[in-house]
Amino acid sequence: MQIKSLLGEIDIISVAGCQTRIIIPKYKTVFDIGFNDDSSNKYQNVFVSHSHADHVSGIWHHAAMQDFIYKREGHYYAPEENTGLIRAYIEAGKAMNHWDNTKALIKDIEPRGKGAGVSVGNGVNIYSFETSHRITSCGFLGVSKKNKLKAEYIDYPSFMISDLVKNNVSVTDELETIEFAYSGDTRIESIVGNEDVLNSHTLILECTHFSKKSVEGTRNSGHIHIDEIIHYHSSFKNREIMLMHFSKMYCKEEIEKEVLRIPEELRCRVKIAI
Repeated sequence: MQIKSLLGEIDIISVAGCQTRIIIPKYKTVFDIGFNDDSSNKYQNVFVSHSHADHVSGIWHHAAMQDFIYKREGHYYAPEENTGLIRAYIEAGKAMNHWDNTKALIKDIEPRGKGAGVSVGNGVNIYSFETSHRITSCGFLGVSKKNKLKAEYIDYPSFMISDLVKNNVSVTDELETIEFAYSGDTRIESIVGNEDVLNSHTLILECTHFSKKSVEGTRNSGHIHIDEIIHYHSSFKNREIMLMHFSKMYCKEEIEKEVLRIPEELRCRVKIAI
C-alpha cells in the first residue's frame, strides 16, 4: 500500500505472521523483506528487524536478483544474533538454486551512539534500537545531521562569515533530527521508553491486535495491542504515525473502526496501512 508521508511515498505491505516489507524510496531502503518483488529489487540496502519468516523469507530471492539484474551484491543489516541465520539462509538458497554467483554483504546494525551507522543518502544514517519481541529483534532510526548557522551570526554578511571560518571560528551548530523510526515487532515498552522513537518525525509502528485478543495475549506474543497505544497516546510526539502489521483475523472495516477509539489528539496524526 502506497502511503503519502513526510518522507514522500512509503510502500507498506504488512500482515502479522504472513509478510512484512516496507520501502522508503527517498532513502533507497527496504525494511524487512518477508517477500521480494520488483519494487524491492531496485534497492541494495535491506534492514532486517529479526529473523522470523514473515520478515525475512524474501531475502534469498532479493540477494539473487541483485546479482542477476544489477550485477551487484545485496547489503543486509540485522541484529548480531540474527546475521548468522540470515547468512545460512542465503547460502541454502544458493545451494538449492545452484546460483553460485550470488554475493551478499551481511553486517550487524549499530545502535545509535556506537559507530557511524549506515549512510543511505540525503544526509541520513540508519541506526538500530533494542526492542522486546519473542526473539532478538531491533527497530531502526533514520537520523539526519546538518550544520545550522549559529543565531549570533545570522545577520552577518557572507564575507564576514568567510573571514570567521578562515580564522577557525566555529559559526555553526550541528542539528540532529530523527527523520523516522520503524518499530519492527515489539512490545510497547520499547517504544514508550525510547525518546528518540517518540520524537521521530515519522513513526512506522506495529499494531497487531484489537478487541478479539487480550492485551496480555498480545504481549505474550511479543506485539502491541491498540489498547496500549490508547493508554500511552499522550506520549507520542511524532508528527505522523503509520500503523501496520495488523493480524489477519481483522478485516478492513474492523481495523478502521478500532482506530477510531484512539483519542483525537493522536488519531489526527495516524495513518493505517491495510
